[in-house]
Amino acid sequence: MKKLYVVFNSQVDNNSMGGGDKIVMNISKVLGEKKLCDLKYIGCPEGYEMVSKNIKNVSFSYLNKFKVKSLGLLGAYFLRILFSFNIFRLRIKNENVGLKDTVLWSSSDFLPDTFPCFLYKLFNPSVRWVGSMFLRLRNPFKKEIKFNYKTFFSFVSQQVSIFFFKMCCDHICVLCKDDVNYLIRKGIPKSRIFITSGGVNIKEFNEVSIGEKKYDACFVGRFHTQKGIDDLIYVWKKIVEEGKNKGTKRKLAVVGWGDEKQVKTLNDLIENNGIGEYVDMKGFLDGKDKISVIKSSRVLLFPSSFESWGVVVAEGIASKVPVVSYRLPTIYENFKFGVVWVDPFDKEKYFSEVEKLLTDEDYRNGIINEAKDFVNELDWENVGIKFSKHII
Repeated sequence: MKKLYVVFNSQVDNNSMGGGDKIVMNISKVLGEKKLCDLKYIGCPEGYEMVSKNIKNVSFSYLNKFKVKSLGLLGAYFLRILFSFNIFRLRIKNENVGLKDTVLWSSSDFLPDTFPCFLYKLFNPSVRWVGSMFLRLRNPFKKEIKFNYKTFFSFVSQQVSIFFFKMCCDHICVLCKDDVNYLIRKGIPKSRIFITSGGVNIKEFNEVSIGEKKYDACFVGRFHTQKGIDDLIYVWKKIVEEGKNKGTKRKLAVVGWGDEKQVKTLNDLIENNGIGEYVDMKGFLDGKDKISVIKSSRVLLFPSSFESWGVVVAEGIASKVPVVSYRLPTIYENFKFGVVWVDPFDKEKYFSEVEKLLTDEDYRNGIINEAKDFVNELDWENVGIKFSKHII
């Protein structure tokens, strides 16, 4: 049996979870539960906190004890990269599993995840390394991206990781055809790249039942401009005003997270548009708590401008809640049913589709019913088994 080491060494805190983290955790969990490999996680303290919160009886070894809360993002990342040599101290080789049966999986393309794997692969060529690139970052020097130290270092980190992938990574998993083509342009052979997907735990969604709908709509995601925060507030203000004209009070649930500045920016947007009493800020939620909010809503708003797959879209479909999304090629190819597509970035059309879903029950039910047979394709078990065929 293969020994799979999954590297979670780039996590920031325990009150957030990116789509990539969710994908790697759930796929690896399936691989372990199905006995397709001997599974172990390695990484940083925040990595342990996140994994142990979501997976029972987790086997985890620390590469370091550097916390972002204590050292800041750049400080913690720098030391995690510097101490990547700690991966050589782990008992990756043992009596039952040799190096040729060992697989390293870096959970992201951030350097704290990729550099330890690169080092180990460099000195142990028979080990198999699986890399991950779940979101191709846009160049911070271009006009559409706000330049700051986070966008700069994230972009540079990804470019360095792509160089490492090109040197010695055996397999790189991505989420869409555009990213396959991008890596090919970077000089990585197509044979080393494969497409995986996100998913949902269908059993968990089926276990959550709700009574009457509590919210007219919900939003789930990071409080980042790429997630369409500005468009969200613009559209919701118009929905609120339209509701007032009809004597109806509309309510939006916001499930999400961000740094202090991002949270303040969103709160200011809400207050400056005078819709504070029409928005319920739920904070970061996961598992059944998040599912309950989605299922308690009539519509899920997904006005993102930049995605690779769209985990939140899948969560809406699994909740039997219609999703309204811009027709981004990278997510349009993934979801056949359950989504109302709007041309990017037509806010007026987005508003009219949301309003129609809220006022036309037959229309809303039609969108829900068309996805009933598609839901099972999104289950993590199916996704994990397909993934295993590439690496195990």
